[in-house]
Formats: sequence, C-alpha cells, structure tokens
Amino acid sequence: MLFFFFFVFFFFFFFPSFKSASANFNELLKSYPQTLLKAFGYDPETPIFGSVEAYISVENFSFMYQILVVGIAASFSSWAIAGQIEKKTMSTLLSLPINRTKIFFAKYFSNALIIILFNIVSIYSIIIFCKLYDVSYSSGHYHKMFVASTLFSMAIYSLGMFFSSLFRDKGKVLFFSVGIVLAMYAIYVISGLKENLSDLKYGTFFYYFNSTSILAKGIMPNHLYLVFGGTIIFFSSIALLVFAKRDISV
Repeated sequence: MLFFFFFVFFFFFFFPSFKSASANFNELLKSYPQTLLKAFGYDPETPIFGSVEAYISVENFSFMYQILVVGIAASFSSWAIAGQIEKKTMSTLLSLPINRTKIFFAKYFSNALIIILFNIVSIYSIIIFCKLYDVSYSSGHYHKMFVASTLFSMAIYSLGMFFSSLFRDKGKVLFFSVGIVLAMYAIYVISGLKENLSDLKYGTFFYYFNSTSILAKGIMPNHLYLVFGGTIIFFSSIALLVFAKRDISV
C-alpha cells in the first residue's frame, strides 16, 4: 500500500509539467492508430491531461493498479486454503470444534477486508493529493471508481479462492488464477486491434473495468455489477462447497 501511495505521489509531482505539454502530447497521440490506443486504455475523446481523473485513470489504473490487484488477490487466495494445506497447518484449524463453513468465511472475509482497504487507499489517496496540490477534482467519480475497483479485485480474489479450494499447493492456484486473468487481458487487447474479434472483449474483466470511462467520465454501466457481482457469488459459493466436502489429509 505504501508503494502504491508513493506511486500516486510520483504522478502528482510530474502532473503540472505533463499538463503544460499536453497540447504537444495530444498531437502526438493523434498520429497513432486509434484502435491501438483504445486497446491499451487510451480514449481519444478524453484528453489524458484534460483532468486529473483522466491522467490518473490512464497512467495508474489502466496498468499499474491492475498488476497490483492481480498479485494481491492471487497471493491471498493461494495462501487461504491451498497454502495452508501445503504447509500442513490446515490440520490445526480442522482439529478445532469449528465447522468448515465458518473457517472458510473467516479466511475469505479477513483477506477481503485487506483488499477493500487497499482500494480505499488506492482511490481516496488521490483526493488527498488533489487537495495538497490544489488540483480540482470530481469527488463523485472516485466513489464510483472505488465501487468498481472493489468489485473487480474481489472477482479476481473469488476466482483464486475457487482454485485454492481445489488444489493442495499454492503454486497451482497462482498459475491458474493469474494465467486466466492474463489471458483475459491478452484477449481484450487483441479484440481492440482486430475488428473481426471485437466481440471477444465481452468475455474479459477488462472490458467492464474501464478506468477511463469510470474515473475520467464518471460512467459506470449497470452490467458491471452483474458481471463482477455474479463472478464473486458464483466462484466463492463453489469454493465453499468444494472446501466443505473435499478430503483433506492432515
């Protein structure tokens, strides 16, 4: 979290310099293929330095934030069940007079609270820097971004919990959960570059978690709740069922 906080500070430190050269930079972007820009999170209709929200959405949330979220969510989920089975520490929990459902929810929500805290710091620290540097901002956009970011990260975390309930070592959990998310990102980029493959973007998380649309424009489509909410409920429910019934030798 401290690293991310410093990263936001770094962006704000150089924001005035970048904004002063925004006209030249926008002209440079016009020379690039529009499909390529959209594939990597750039919206030609939203100037990057037109507002701090547009700037941060591209420089931070279109790549760096996503890397950190995937790493955090996959790491937490891999240790929650599979990691403890691998290290032979699950036996201590299973020996207690507590049913597996309670154990699962205790692990699930303890990690979820940390992920939510990470999103609070990631999103609302920007407002702090806006006030420190006397930069105008749209507070409503950050509330929407917090909701979207939390749902996005929890969807990845729930997917990881599903694999953690299936496997006995955290390496496999990391391989499958991170691998699927990376495959989604690759598909999303390809769908933006190839017109005949554009429909593939609907099967990825990154189409619905559009930081430029949410943070810069304040637009959060309703299907975002359906996709991420459905993913969270589905994979966490399956993870609970598998963990409650699987044979775990201790």
